[in-house]
Amino acid sequence: MYQNGDRASCAGVAEMIGFMASAAIVLSLTMRSMTHLRLVGLCGAVLFVTYGVLAEAWPVVVTNCVTSAVHVSRLRAAGPGNQAGPSRSQALPAMSRNTATVP
Repeated sequence: MYQNGDRASCAGVAEMIGFMASAAIVLSLTMRSMTHLRLVGLCGAVLFVTYGVLAEAWPVVVTNCVTSAVHVSRLRAAGPGNQAGPSRSQALPAMSRNTATVP
């Protein structure tokens, strides 16, 4: 299927795509907006699917296909202009207000 030079070239491209996917996933975790987190996470998952196909890493492909579907589903459910999940005050009520009591 591959000639010697083609296989090495494909492996290098796959590795580069894998690193880009990893960077996108890490970047998504720094997002404050759930919509941005899901969009960047979706890009990372699609890159991981591409990496998995090139590297013939089928568990990576399956996992990131499911992850992509979850991101798309949540983005669609949120609709335009809505957050793709609970707001920070809904998700972390104890951390969003000063509830600490001092004896």
